Amino acid sequence: MKQKIIALAAVCTLVSCVNKETPLSIEGKIKNLPEGNVYVSLFDSLLRPTVMDTVDVKEGVISYTSSFSLTAPECIMLTNKDKQPFLIFFAGSDNVKIEGDVLRPDDVKIEGSETQDILDAYQRGIPDVKRLNSLMNQYRASANDVDMRNDIQEEIRSIRLNQREYLRKTLYNNKQNTVAPFLLVNTMNAFEFEFIDSITAVFEQYNKEHKYVRALRKNIEFARADFEAQKRVQVGQKAPDFSLVTSDGQTVTLASFKGKKVFLDFWASWCVPCRRNNKTIVDLWDKFASKGIEVVGVSIDNDEQAWKKALAEDKMPGVQLIDSERKTSDLYCIKQIPSSFLINEEGVIEQREAVLEKLFPELEK
Repeated sequence: MKQKIIALAAVCTLVSCVNKETPLSIEGKIKNLPEGNVYVSLFDSLLRPTVMDTVDVKEGVISYTSSFSLTAPECIMLTNKDKQPFLIFFAGSDNVKIEGDVLRPDDVKIEGSETQDILDAYQRGIPDVKRLNSLMNQYRASANDVDMRNDIQEEIRSIRLNQREYLRKTLYNNKQNTVAPFLLVNTMNAFEFEFIDSITAVFEQYNKEHKYVRALRKNIEFARADFEAQKRVQVGQKAPDFSLVTSDGQTVTLASFKGKKVFLDFWASWCVPCRRNNKTIVDLWDKFASKGIEVVGVSIDNDEQAWKKALAEDKMPGVQLIDSERKTSDLYCIKQIPSSFLINEEGVIEQREAVLEKLFPELEK
């Protein structure tokens, strides 16, 4: 069932808070809600929903005062008798009134919760939501048109950057309340580690003991080692050296390419997007070679025969290596494939994760 889900950011500073332990009160009528139990859940310190109370619903009418108390605004989830969520919203010491239809979740009205008012206002103002959805559909439909897919990717990237900056401003504007840490813990992948670490420290100045802030800090400390590894493969850093073998058993090191510009590409035979990317590499190979750019492919295949078969089928150029133990891909912090790096003549990383056809501007000259 479609849900009315909380928005991913807010627009202005939330000033209301719960100063003492206060029960949650919900009144309202929700059409097309089956008779029987409605379950009221909170999210625990790991942000897993935990059922706290059960409410008997008749003719869609809810009249409920919680058996638990809130010390600060939290996210509340209501689920039906089949444990399927139909409403998720923020509330604190507010007396919440709900009116609407479970079949039209976007039109459900929640009154009395200032936190939810702010989140609803954000959701109405998220930049280019309809345009982004349209672009995603176009991207899926343009599998055989590389130029179109690249143009679509550029616009998608631009929209997502704008949405991310909107969220970043929201987090700063709401640093004193519990909505911001809840939003961030659900969108950590959108931001760089330094930002997450620094703004969490700000959240801790106001709500250090709240479960959402504690969850953030726990996730940050868990990710810190990976962040330190990621710093070693950022643009401007010396590319870590490695030693791998070719399909005919020759050992090759990255250091052996010093003096050449290297396009380092991580892929695998079983990865469909990688195989499409291989075709583009082959199509551009003559241009790469004429500009003195060496293609170095690193496959993370476990099956050496599958890798060799893909090399033959795709007619892969350049130097092709296998990293079956994934030590090199771990060294470069590869989380998804295909993934690429542009390394200059001095062995320094110049670019990463760029659009392949635009990776080398000089090829267009």
